[in-house]
Order: sequence, then C-alpha cells, then structure tokens
Amino acid sequence: LVVFEGKHDWPPADIMEQAFLWIELNAMKDNVAAANDSIIKSAVVWFDSQISQLKKENKYFELHECYKQVVNYLDGLYDVKLYRQKLFEIEKSSVFTKEKNTRESINATETRMQSKYMQRTAPKDIGWWDGEIKKINEQIGSDPSSPLSQMNKRVLSYIGMGTYMYVNNAMKNNDLKQAEYFLKLYKLVDPENPDMYFFLADYYARTNDPVS
Repeated sequence: LVVFEGKHDWPPADIMEQAFLWIELNAMKDNVAAANDSIIKSAVVWFDSQISQLKKENKYFELHECYKQVVNYLDGLYDVKLYRQKLFEIEKSSVFTKEKNTRESINATETRMQSKYMQRTAPKDIGWWDGEIKKINEQIGSDPSSPLSQMNKRVLSYIGMGTYMYVNNAMKNNDLKQAEYFLKLYKLVDPENPDMYFFLADYYARTNDPVS
C-alpha cells in the first residue's frame, strides 16, 4: 500500500511513478515482461535513498513501511534478505511498537468520526456542519504533517466523497431541495472542487437562478 499526504485527488507525480514501477515489477514476476536489470537496479537505488532519508528523520513507522515495500516489490527479482531482516528488527523495537499503537488508536478514532458524520447525512442545521468543518480544518492547520492531521484530512475527504454522492443522486432525481442542502455542505467541505461548481451551475440552471 502506498499512501500520500493529500485529499481525495490524483496523487503527485512521484507516487504515480511508484505505482507504475509496481506494475512493471509485477509484470516481470508474472513473466508477462522480461526481467529488466536496469529497472530493478534503479528500484533498489531509489528505495535505498528513501530508507537513508527516513533514518535521518527518525521516521520509524514510515521506515518500516518502506522496508515492507522493498520486499513486496522486489522479492523474486532481487535478494531482499537484508531488507526482510531490517523489517523484522524494526518490528521488535519499542519505538516502532509505540508508533504503531498510536496509529491504530488514530485509525479507531477515524472510524468513529466517519460513523458519526454518516449519521448526520440527513438534512440538519447547516450551521452544525459549518462548526464541525471549521474544527477539522483547525486541527489540520495546527500541524499539517502529523498523523492526527493526516487523519483529519482523510475524514474531510470522506465527508466530501459522501456529499458528492448525495448531490449527484439528488440531481439525478431532480430533488432540488435536497440538492440545495448538500451543495451548501459540499461548498463547506471542499470549496475548490470543480465538481461542486459543476453541480452548482446545473442547480442554478434548473431553478432559473440568475446567479452563476
């Protein structure tokens, strides 16, 4: 699994390149493509540089994930014995165990938040949502790179995806009252999303609203 710090959107170029590398290496493993030593060596060099940087930054959880990726990507194409050993050593460390427990706690909180917001999808006071979205954004802004902030970004994206589906369904059914409510919510959650403006233009056209 490859993750990136961002909202529900296309990943950055380096993450896309990593995804394509995964496809190429799996094609070699499955004998769909011939083994390419140049690509394999380039992958090893890239992973080693990532490992070196993560060690400098003392990011043990991310380092663990990187070693795991090396094994998953290259096992069967390259000798990953040393990487597997390092992966085992990290898993036995107290620093990693503490970070892992923290991440699991955050994941549990995220699940509870998602459930909480899904229960509020029926039209409610938009002011309640305004307050909730502001709180989430404040938590994201307090320390953008922290695991807790990343969780809040995912929660916001989760609300955004749900809102998109509700708006889309309301517009398909020509339920303009529902559409109006969820468009207000969509604008709070993801004010720069072009899909929201597309739906908004469609809504204005159907209601003969001169605003555009």
